[in-house]
Amino acid sequence: MTDRRNGVADAARMRCGHVGGPLRALIVAGGLAAVLAGCQSVPTAETVARHDYKLRHPIVISEAAETLDIPVGAETRSLSGQMREAVAGFAAEARQQGSGDAEILVPSGSRNEAGAHAIAGQVRRVLLRNGFSEHRVHIRSYPVGDPRVVAPLRVAYSRVKASVHACGRWTDNLASNSANENYADFGCATQANLAAMIDNPADLLHPRSEGPADRHRRDTMHGNYRSGTSPSGDYNEGVGAKVSNVGN
Repeated sequence: MTDRRNGVADAARMRCGHVGGPLRALIVAGGLAAVLAGCQSVPTAETVARHDYKLRHPIVISEAAETLDIPVGAETRSLSGQMREAVAGFAAEARQQGSGDAEILVPSGSRNEAGAHAIAGQVRRVLLRNGFSEHRVHIRSYPVGDPRVVAPLRVAYSRVKASVHACGRWTDNLASNSANENYADFGCATQANLAAMIDNPADLLHPRSEGPADRHRRDTMHGNYRSGTSPSGDYNEGVGAKVSNVGN
């Protein structure tokens, strides 16, 4: 017993990565494992990120522009009914999710510049009819370098969006990954799809407050409880729940 205790004590005095003398044969396995566990290095942030795609491809909440491009021909002077409906729907979305302002960006220097200016006024009237005040709609121009280009008229508003950086970073040769670690682009598409599906990006930052109770459903449940009726639902076995008798 004395030799065993001395062996464990000697092991405890070892420095990580260096053994001062020969290990004694009576060192217990549990004691040696506890000592060696203290020699393991603490994982760095880079090591953790390499194995966690949520850290490698984080979802970022930021303010970004939401746009609607309206194709305008060089000879176009009237907004079509289909595009009018599209602008009206975009206006409703902007009022619900945007910061309150909308911009109409008219191409400058393009082949369809005159047509875009004619359409811009009609787009503005659609926005005003769908809840925007006059001082909240701004008409600006953006330069087009090639006069032969037919550039779109663009309607935009600013909103808070969830996004992920551009995917497709193939920095490593997958065939040479002998450690079988996640490759650089692993999980990026999943994160990007999740960010695109989130209805309200603020839900990722903090929970919503609890909504009002359903008074009708609550009264029904209390009525069943007072009358002695089971408040739980009635789930009957239907045709869809029948087990197949193929094996009989």
